[in-house]
Amino acid sequence: MPSDTEREAERRRRAVTAKRRRVAWIAASPEVVDHPDLVIAFIADVRGRLHSIAFDDVWANGRSFRWTETGRRKLHAAIASRKIDSINFGGGEASLESTRANITIDLTAPDEQIPTSVAIGLSLRTEIDISAQFVADLTAIVKAWVTPLSAAAAYVSDDPNDGTYQTHHEATHNLRYPYLWDAVNQQVRGIFWGAYLGPALCQILGGSVPILRAAPASIRERLGLGVWLQLAEHSPADSGAYQRLADYLSPILPRSREQQRWDPPAIQPSEPADLPPPVDPPDVPPVPIHVLDASNDGLDQTLNIVLAPPLDDGTLTAVESVMRAWFISGLQGHYGGGSLHHMSDRSIDRTEGIVRYHVDFGHADPVQAFDALLRWLGSLGEGRVQRLVIGVETVG
Repeated sequence: MPSDTEREAERRRRAVTAKRRRVAWIAASPEVVDHPDLVIAFIADVRGRLHSIAFDDVWANGRSFRWTETGRRKLHAAIASRKIDSINFGGGEASLESTRANITIDLTAPDEQIPTSVAIGLSLRTEIDISAQFVADLTAIVKAWVTPLSAAAAYVSDDPNDGTYQTHHEATHNLRYPYLWDAVNQQVRGIFWGAYLGPALCQILGGSVPILRAAPASIRERLGLGVWLQLAEHSPADSGAYQRLADYLSPILPRSREQQRWDPPAIQPSEPADLPPPVDPPDVPPVPIHVLDASNDGLDQTLNIVLAPPLDDGTLTAVESVMRAWFISGLQGHYGGGSLHHMSDRSIDRTEGIVRYHVDFGHADPVQAFDALLRWLGSLGEGRVQRLVIGVETVG
């Protein structure tokens, strides 16, 4: 058990490391989801540019894809069939312990009525101060890809308080995350060391020509159909440069939710309902279980339910029903200790005959929770569920 002194030292170490984090973000076109070749090429380019990072496999929807010809082919097929809504990959630099890269690609399927941007977040952090090189690496990636990805906007930040899901500016002004395509074409997420303004944002400011002539940035470049603004040749810029750019971009820089002119989809209010009472699983034989990584005893687990063919709608409905019954009982503390915290929506792999969920076991007793789940799945009928596989499957 770590002592108070050791815990405080670890807290300080993490705080210093966070200060050396540098992030970039690209708001890519919703049409990217229809071009798996482009996604694979982007991943390959990032891995090549950040050549000092020993990247791990590519993780997507509960599966780990090796970066081999077979793994890339299977990842391509999964993206093409719309089985993937989120991709994550990262790794560390062998010569610099605790130097980490993390890249996420949110491939949320676009709604024909409400298109959403494909958001790409890149984060680099280290315990030693090489943040200027990180900024240069991220800048090269962003500038190379905003045009192929038909991006509406992008940024490279040298502010350690900026993240990809929430920027310092958004946190300060309590702003919504701009996931809609309309949103990223109307407003920026803050003031950054380097920023790409796509054609729609340029039009709001009067067009690319006056921006290239008058924007208060030391580097102003035409980039594809938009403009790249950079506050200094090297990071960081002087403090006054950020304020001058904020003043110039004020027409597209919201400072309150009222100024976020885009509207998120309306959510119909629902009447609060009492949860049904916890239910014990049927007294039936449990389905077989297989654990991919016995060393992973964490509270977050991927559940792969392997089903016997055919994988028809009736089977999928039955699986969803028992999973909900299991989770609702666990939500009410029925599995000892405390409640389950979260269960994701299902992900269906029709080719392999697998339904996947990601579960945060929270304060529940995992042994009791798994015992109940195996019997719930067994209640679907002999042989209908072949086995429950725990963990991230590696492909390729």
